[in-house]
Amino acid sequence: MKKFALALSVVLLMCGCGSAPTAPIAVTISPALAPNLDQGQTSQFTAVLAGDTSGKGVLWTVSGPGCTGAACGSFINQTSTSATYRAPAAVTTALNVTVTANSVAQPSQFASTTFSIVPPPSIITTGLPAATPSYIYHTQLTADGGVQPLNWTVASGTLPAGMALNGSGVLYGTPTTGGTSTFTVKVTDSSTAPSGPLSAQQTLSITVLGILTIPPATLPNGTIGIAYSASLPISGGLPPYSWTVYSGSLPSGLILQTNGAISGTPTVVGAYTFSVTVVDSSPVQQTFTSSNFTITINPAGPLTIRTTAMMDGSVGTPYQAAAGLERHRWSAASGSGD
Repeated sequence: MKKFALALSVVLLMCGCGSAPTAPIAVTISPALAPNLDQGQTSQFTAVLAGDTSGKGVLWTVSGPGCTGAACGSFINQTSTSATYRAPAAVTTALNVTVTANSVAQPSQFASTTFSIVPPPSIITTGLPAATPSYIYHTQLTADGGVQPLNWTVASGTLPAGMALNGSGVLYGTPTTGGTSTFTVKVTDSSTAPSGPLSAQQTLSITVLGILTIPPATLPNGTIGIAYSASLPISGGLPPYSWTVYSGSLPSGLILQTNGAISGTPTVVGAYTFSVTVVDSSPVQQTFTSSNFTITINPAGPLTIRTTAMMDGSVGTPYQAAAGLERHRWSAASGSGD
């Protein structure tokens, strides 16, 4: 009996019956860290199967937490070891997808890579704040979408003298001259897809304000009891302006409006000297204090009696005639009322 068992063991060893289980297939995918893509772009993937003697290759799939089926993208030019992934044609927000290569011979063996599909870049900034000569200017242009990082350039036109745009979208510098400049900026994303990066453009304008000043001027005289109105001169800056009296005083009865107008009805004769301060509404507020202004208030002109004839009266009948405004006092300078 022992001899029979020994002989059977020799036979089993010689025929190879009862061999060990097949080793698992090792699947790797390239690129292992896939780059992000813009909508509609493509990316090439390849798979390597170590230990696969079946030659069956892999099965390609794509999935994502925010999509199903074709909404996650599709494959073109598939083979047992390679495939071209095509992103969805349009996405409104970033979409995370995972491309997976599953061994056909051993479906439990796979490799995958996760990346994002993003909308194309678009520029959000459509207007720019005004700049002030000799003051540092700094503003950030903004964009949405596109494979990060985004790179900004000036596509056409000219920035104001003394200013520049860096690749991060910061418009900066110290403008040297006033005026309005119109130019077009371009933002380009960092997609490495075969079709290349995508870009967007936006035309912008920036106004460099003039230096705020209050030029010297001669203000009109006023007259007691007569309404007065005058406007202070101004140059440069950004309206609306805010005005205040800095020194001296206005004539009694007059006030300085916040818009630079002087108005009211003067009540006291005299020459009044004063200076004013104005503040503009530019992002870097400019302030200027004027030299002295003078307003002279004159007395009212001499009285003139316009009545040159009186109505006749009758003996024994009361007589009355208007003598002008009640604030005037009348008396007979000569003659007699008899």
